[in-house]
Amino acid sequence: MGCGASVSGPHGGLDLRPPERLRAGASTVKVVLAGNQGVGKSCLATRWVRDEFDEHNMPTMGSAFLTKSVTVSVPSVADPSVTDDTVLRIHLWDTAGEERYHAVAKSFFRGAKGAILVYDVTNPSSMEGIRAWARMVESEAPDAVKFLVGTKSDLVERAAVSEDDARAMASDITLGFTDSFRASALTGEGVHDVFETLAQVLAERMAS
Repeated sequence: MGCGASVSGPHGGLDLRPPERLRAGASTVKVVLAGNQGVGKSCLATRWVRDEFDEHNMPTMGSAFLTKSVTVSVPSVADPSVTDDTVLRIHLWDTAGEERYHAVAKSFFRGAKGAILVYDVTNPSSMEGIRAWARMVESEAPDAVKFLVGTKSDLVERAAVSEDDARAMASDITLGFTDSFRASALTGEGVHDVFETLAQVLAERMAS
């Protein structure tokens, strides 16, 4: 499993233990991470959930499962001019990027409300793989909000995928959110923006 911090279990990386007790009034949403092996999906997840980074990470086998609660403000149903706080419990599924695990990873996409499609800004082939991942998500969770995220943004001098290329890809595969993001799990820059923006979009969808 990547980053040495993702929760894993005895079934190919799947944690079958029950999630911790929900806060009163919290709503649960399933979010999946998808992308080629080595792009940093696990590091991205553990940086957001635990604020940790382990450079000596191992590839995720099957899947890994993490959870985190976030509070977002959405327009009140009774009076849209004011906002209500909503607690979302994010069930975050980190799926394996190796081709031999694609069928397994695809099965975990079912029922997802959000999908984070991840590529490595220093690796153009990882961007080329995004189309296939987007199709897999679309086939299993057609209504999921999809974000495109470029990892390893701290490696500016090695960047091989431009932000314009990323925006073009986001537009081409008709994501639910047409912009793209860049983040660094190493420094933490941009990581919270990805997940908090997704949580906001999902909360507003649920409230509408």
